[in-house]
Amino acid sequence: MTTGWSRRGFLQTLGTLGAGLPLMRMLRSSVAFGQTSPAPLRFAAFVDPHGTWLDYWRPQGTETQFSITFPNAVLAPFDPIKSKVLILDGLSLMPGDMGHNGYAATLTGADNVGSAYGGAVSNASIDQYLASKLGGATPIRSVQLASGEDNDYKPGISYAVTSGANGHPPLPTLNNPYDVYNYLFASFMPPGPGGPTPAQLLAAQKSQLDYVQSDLGRLNARLGPTEQLKLQQHLQAIRDIENQLGAPPLVTACTKPAALTVACPTSGDLTFATNPAVDGDIRNAMVDMLAQAFACDLTRFATFQLASTDDDRPMPYASLPASALDSGDMHITAHDTPNHPLLTATCHNYYASVVARFAKALDAIPEGNGTVLDHTCILWIGNMHDSWDHTNINVPCMLIGGASGAFRTGRYLTYTPLSTDGNAAGPAPTQAHNHLLISILNAFGLADTSFGSSVYTGALPNLT
Repeated sequence: MTTGWSRRGFLQTLGTLGAGLPLMRMLRSSVAFGQTSPAPLRFAAFVDPHGTWLDYWRPQGTETQFSITFPNAVLAPFDPIKSKVLILDGLSLMPGDMGHNGYAATLTGADNVGSAYGGAVSNASIDQYLASKLGGATPIRSVQLASGEDNDYKPGISYAVTSGANGHPPLPTLNNPYDVYNYLFASFMPPGPGGPTPAQLLAAQKSQLDYVQSDLGRLNARLGPTEQLKLQQHLQAIRDIENQLGAPPLVTACTKPAALTVACPTSGDLTFATNPAVDGDIRNAMVDMLAQAFACDLTRFATFQLASTDDDRPMPYASLPASALDSGDMHITAHDTPNHPLLTATCHNYYASVVARFAKALDAIPEGNGTVLDHTCILWIGNMHDSWDHTNINVPCMLIGGASGAFRTGRYLTYTPLSTDGNAAGPAPTQAHNHLLISILNAFGLADTSFGSSVYTGALPNLT
């Protein structure tokens, strides 16, 4: 895209009516620079393995007066935005005995995931369900990211809405930051230096819309009744876009990320042979790009699988070099957590820092009457509470972001009965995390009363 917005260039882009459909998607995305309030609501989910140690994860204090900065606190990276988090203690991936397969239940709410190792499950994931209902306003309906070991992320976390003979299949992920950059930004040029100014973009958009309307109007006379109806719907979509142009900018800090300098292959799935020391740089690069994709309204729905369920790589970037781990293996170390709880807590603190980096990046971007984080719902959830007994009760879970006022943040909520370290296997909490998934759907304006399993109905109490 250049600053020379000629009619001939536009005609070459448009070509035919069929080519006009992708154009409409492009125009819809560019309306992000001229949107009026309310801001779009976005959803991102982060899922991690390895479990936690509750004494270090659990905040100290009361619902509204709590600390997450005590020695070795897992959630310390969220302290600068503590007023924008909801820490949820006592939720379970029911029936609570899925072990590593709980990964497949985190976003689907499915209570029967089978082996789930790369296979289909009984329900779509919440990110895909939301994207199927609300994701048509952006160029990219959703994006699925992963990091850690290789691209054999089994079980997955994001499952397709469309089911096949065996259920809802897992969606492929991008685990190479260079592929993520190309997927999100290769052809993207926001207003600013090197691209069209807001005034030029607005004039070009209006010129393009004028042409499309007149050209489709001429075509109308040559179509039959059914095709004319489809054309009228297309013209209405154009008029909807036109009505949004010219408004004061909503997103004020949309920028294209700088070229990457991460020391990994520049294309293709990253394999186990990739230097594990680079994993930290890879995750940082991907969350930074995802934050800009949200700010630029390229997509509103995303998932990030922070590591494989059995990721056995050391984590030197998290102060967990191989020499500190059992056999140099984080997976084995997590299985032996009772003998060295601080190592597992340090691993989980690192994952907290990645999610907090993403949240703080969104909070630094002004939007409407607040920030992009204020209009985002981030779900961070683990697949297990403990890795030594492989139980899925009392999984670490929190919401970050204002969700456009849908949730009352700055609180630590407990749902009883709670499990404790040393008694990880019971009692099973009464609050299935399905209730939280239902609450998220309701926050996006959907009226669902169940999700995943029909056994659990209704929203999670005390979130609003």
